[in-house]
Amino acid sequence: MKRGCPDHPKVKWLARTLDIPVYGAVGLLELLWHAAAKYARRGNLGRFSDQDIADLVHWERLASELVNGLVECHWLDRHPTYRLVVHHWEQHADDAVKKTLRNRGETFITIPETDGTKPDTLDNERAFPEKDGPLPETVGHPAGNGSPKPEPSLALPEPSLALPEPSFCSEPEAGLQADSDVLFLTFPCQGKQKTWDLRQSKMEEYRETYPGLNIENEIRAALQWTRDNPTKRKTSKGMPAFLNRWLTTAVDRPRKGNGKERPWDEEETDDEKLARIPPLTEEQKRNIDVMFRRDLK
Repeated sequence: MKRGCPDHPKVKWLARTLDIPVYGAVGLLELLWHAAAKYARRGNLGRFSDQDIADLVHWERLASELVNGLVECHWLDRHPTYRLVVHHWEQHADDAVKKTLRNRGETFITIPETDGTKPDTLDNERAFPEKDGPLPETVGHPAGNGSPKPEPSLALPEPSLALPEPSFCSEPEAGLQADSDVLFLTFPCQGKQKTWDLRQSKMEEYRETYPGLNIENEIRAALQWTRDNPTKRKTSKGMPAFLNRWLTTAVDRPRKGNGKERPWDEEETDDEKLARIPPLTEEQKRNIDVMFRRDLK
């Protein structure tokens, strides 16, 4: 979350609406964005029920109270097709989410602008209710048509020293954004490249492809298997296919007698077979030489 966001009126508005401390509202929003990044990358949290959304952010009161509060304070938006979407998710999503959507040819879901106007933004002060006092009114007296008539002023205009208003999105600016594609685990391999790095972006792909599977546990089990079976390790190029076979087998493990039960029993590539052949000993070389000379006679 960006510096300054916990002090933004929308965060305090949410805290007042849900009757929770400001730090509770900050934590709730972080959990909401983490849930969207993991389970609804396009921002379509409406795929879950209100109770599911409450469970994702560990909300213990009424689920409808939470969702209505998030909608009222413009942290979630009602959508005619997807029910609920994260407000300005394209600004809050981290680099890993954006990269995954880009690789899959998908886009963020936004609210359709049917009336030619954009939804209220964080910079629009009129988007907030007057809970801390009324907004300043225009100085003047009512005219005949009910609109205020400004009073004339003879004062010279002063030079403006106003600084641009900061943005209060959850994530840092593009130039300051940390690299989200961090290392998760390193697998030992055989061949020229002795290791293969598994990164968080790949883990996110696995979580989306196998939603009912505990990906972290399965990946760590696969790592332990490669450690315990050094002669059966894969090459770095073969690791993605190996993990895919492992996870696919974990999703639908066959019973005994139904054929192959292990993903590593799939047919190996030629490079993997050659890498597993041990070098000849000196005695074996001499025996081969003797047999070759005998055949020539």
